[in-house]
Amino acid sequence: MGVETLERGKLDYKFYLNGAIEYLLGQVKENGYISASKDYDYYKPHWMRDSSFVALALLNAASCDMLDSLKRKEALEAAGKIISFDIRVIERYMVNIRYALSLKLEDYDFYTLKAHIPARVGENGEYFKGVIDGRQIDDSVNLGIKNAGLIQNDSIPLVLLAIAKKAELFGLESNEMSFLNENLETLLMYMGKTYITPSGSIWEIYSEYMHAYDAAAIYAAFSAARRLARRGIGKLSEERISEIENGSYKGGPLGFVKDFFISNGILYDTRMPFSDAPLTSLGVDSSTIFIFNRFGISGEMLGNGKIEKDTIREIEEKLFAGNTLPVRFLSDTYFKGGRWLLLGLEFSRYYSAHGKLDKGKEIIDYVLEKYGNSYPEQEIVNPATGIDWEGYLKRNGNNPIQNLAWSYASVIDAIIEFYRASKGQDEFISAKR
Repeated sequence: MGVETLERGKLDYKFYLNGAIEYLLGQVKENGYISASKDYDYYKPHWMRDSSFVALALLNAASCDMLDSLKRKEALEAAGKIISFDIRVIERYMVNIRYALSLKLEDYDFYTLKAHIPARVGENGEYFKGVIDGRQIDDSVNLGIKNAGLIQNDSIPLVLLAIAKKAELFGLESNEMSFLNENLETLLMYMGKTYITPSGSIWEIYSEYMHAYDAAAIYAAFSAARRLARRGIGKLSEERISEIENGSYKGGPLGFVKDFFISNGILYDTRMPFSDAPLTSLGVDSSTIFIFNRFGISGEMLGNGKIEKDTIREIEEKLFAGNTLPVRFLSDTYFKGGRWLLLGLEFSRYYSAHGKLDKGKEIIDYVLEKYGNSYPEQEIVNPATGIDWEGYLKRNGNNPIQNLAWSYASVIDAIIEFYRASKGQDEFISAKR
């Protein structure tokens, strides 16, 4: 099964791949700053999570023989700029990270921006200041609980995943090596502390809940650190990395996910803080797909390979529900409970990597045919609850978030994964040990 050709009337995957890359290249500033979305106030800042997914996609493109050498070179340079920007942000706020390590889990400050890096920053990597939705915003003014949504526990793990991927594919620059040598141990200790706390992530929506996604992202970062150690990168040994990983919970983040988020053979994304059982009332969450591929955790690693299959099937039945794209979860009301392009495309990668090329292709074709080279965050569907988002949507021209950089990155990754799998050259980007 091959990639479709340039023949008129058929989808030319290379055309759309180049278009998505060109868009992202045009958004990355010389210092590596990239808005999550240039068309939506809240996403106009540089968001650490989104930028890391963009960097990973550009690294993927830079290693793909589907593209000409110039495009691959440009993609690699842009990814490097983003990674360098994110490194500078983390270095700027290492004082916060060290403060977090001095606190007890029950301390108030541990749940404030005083003890974490900000999830979004301005053009020089500082706390964001600007106008959002007609209001003057200054994230540096209030660093307390009210800004908990600006704490995202996957920010540092994703930056480390991007660095590790660059190391594996192309090697590291001196600033990247210095960053790891000087900060990796502290960052691992910080991550080892955060995954057992309630999430403060706006991606999770319910910031008072604990999330398997966050713990899995941290697991992936520890795995990446071990891979770097095997390559002789950094000062830490694999033994020291594993010692830190297992310091907060027996079995580390993987054991934590296994022990607290599985119920009746299904991996759920959320549970209440410090409870003994997962909170299953929200049902499955389609973002769980990141756990099974991006973050390198399989059903077998959770104790039963059927867990992965049954979780995927439950998501397909309840959240895809016969549609090509999934909602996040059944009670999601974010932008009226839209169907997420980036989640659907992540499923496409999963399907392609697991030999289900027709299913992977179906999602890609749907997105390309419907949206061309201008990708929103999601499609609007009727809300699952009575919450009224009409006013919210009206302020954005009755549209979902437009031109989301992460959606472009997802298009790149999905096309490349399908291309490689169809050639029998699967190079699935996952956080394998």
